[in-house]
Amino acid sequence: MRRTHVRSFHAVLVQQSRLGGLTMAELREVLTEAWLTVAPRRMRRSTSNDR
Repeated sequence: MRRTHVRSFHAVLVQQSRLGGLTMAELREVLTEAWLTVAPRRMRRSTSNDR
């Protein structure tokens, strides 16, 4: 079964049972890295300069 409906949908999935094991810093890092994979180049540059 091909899941073409999610192919262009960008999401970060985290199991609810594992959320308690992540610090806010770890969660922020995961979300930021995921966002950077799909962000426009100009925004990636400005974000990487802030880090």
